[in-house]
Amino acid sequence: QLMVTYEQSQYNLETLQSTRDLLEAQYQAVQAQQAVGMATQIDVLNAQKSVQDQDSAILSAQKSAENVHRGLCLMLGWDVDAQPEIMPVPEPDLSRIDSMNPEADSQTAAANNYDVKYYEKKAGNLSSQDLVEANQVAIQDAKDTALRSLRTQYDTVLTARDALNAAQIQLETAAVDLNEAAVKKSVGQGTELEYKTAENAYISAKNSVNSQKLQLLLAMEGYDWNVKGLTTSN
Repeated sequence: QLMVTYEQSQYNLETLQSTRDLLEAQYQAVQAQQAVGMATQIDVLNAQKSVQDQDSAILSAQKSAENVHRGLCLMLGWDVDAQPEIMPVPEPDLSRIDSMNPEADSQTAAANNYDVKYYEKKAGNLSSQDLVEANQVAIQDAKDTALRSLRTQYDTVLTARDALNAAQIQLETAAVDLNEAAVKKSVGQGTELEYKTAENAYISAKNSVNSQKLQLLLAMEGYDWNVKGLTTSN
């Protein structure tokens, strides 16, 4: 989870910096407009403030990323200020989703569930009929919870996959728009601001895809943990 959080922070920083570049381009454009009487001083100050606010957002995100990095180093046994090479989180194996079957996996999930095992073990130490019956109810409740969690997690996997597919479609559109903006700029038919706008949209879309991949990976791992006996949701 911490590895995913760290990688997500890097995507967020790249998107924030791209937005900052766009805001700077907008600020420069407003300054140019003011020079020819097409924008007011208030317009310039507002554009400048947008850049300053974005700088603050970047600084905050950098501090958060540094905190995650320190936590990751400590967790893995490095010094808090160490700079180990942190490799990207593996991409989710989409083919695995087709093999997920909550109905087929339900028996394994219930048998492996920690609460179910606890109450089943407890049953051997009970002598009172009332306690035995209450324990049987607890066993059934634990099984129901385990199966409900497994099905919920499976739905989470499917939702995450759909979100990834939607993000990939948006990325394809943004890539086309960026290419068109680059061509127009190269032949003098597009402005720097138009290019920066398309570039920011592309980077945002790219990192949305990256983020959705991380969420899908977490969802798939959550399903695996449910099968192994760890309830992740009710």
